[in-house]
Amino acid sequence: MLDLFGPTVHIGCSPTGVAVLRRDRFGRSIGVPVERHLSQPLSLTELARELPIALAAAKCERAVATVVLADDWLRLFVVTPPSNCSHRRDCDAAIAMRFQALFGDDLAQWTVQADWQIDRAFLAVAMPMALQQTLRNAAALAKLRFSAVLPHTVAAWNRWHGAVQRADWFGIAHADVLTLIALEAGVPRAVRRQQLDQTMMKNPAWLSEHVGREALRLNLTVPPRVQLCGEVPQPWTTAAPGRVPCAALLDRAQLAGSSNAALAFAGVAA
Repeated sequence: MLDLFGPTVHIGCSPTGVAVLRRDRFGRSIGVPVERHLSQPLSLTELARELPIALAAAKCERAVATVVLADDWLRLFVVTPPSNCSHRRDCDAAIAMRFQALFGDDLAQWTVQADWQIDRAFLAVAMPMALQQTLRNAAALAKLRFSAVLPHTVAAWNRWHGAVQRADWFGIAHADVLTLIALEAGVPRAVRRQQLDQTMMKNPAWLSEHVGREALRLNLTVPPRVQLCGEVPQPWTTAAPGRVPCAALLDRAQLAGSSNAALAFAGVAA
């Protein structure tokens, strides 16, 4: 039987490894995160081997767990429903068409989670069925119940979107990748991911220039501010005239240590 009033488990998974964080019924951390690091990118086959080992080491049998997945394994995108959309099936058709247009693939081997809306654009995420099955198998071995399985960006958006002003853009900096959600009047319009190097992260003007280019490509107004959470490079937060200001939102991920532990911490507020 699951211990619904006992410790909870927060799991972070990425191509670089796995982290497991245990918290007691009052939300306090129990010990340090259990981590499995790999020097090479983690395949789903290797994840199927490493995740049960980490769960066993964390002694979290029969617990309730959240899982936060690195966006690398998933496809996150924005869908605009047709003007005559009136049913969930219309949204499903729009998702399939958008997925095909963006990635040149159909959804036969993917499962989709989305904030289905019939009257405005919404976020959608596609997860490989093989990844979903790997998580299910690991949960069965550890006798866990997943209360949530989320992409990192979605977990961050769920936590912070209420603090983002309607004219601002939102983003997350994590493991040398910047993910931006371009917004228009508070509604998602596009998701952009950018690999970062040291030159970009040390340049106070880079974020403003990048946002300006993306706004031009998307035919959107340059936002008055970008609100970022996660591992935000300090130079980006330096105020300067003529530059899009960046506000760094305080996030547990900033206190977590490794990038995989940051994923696990992101599930605490999911």
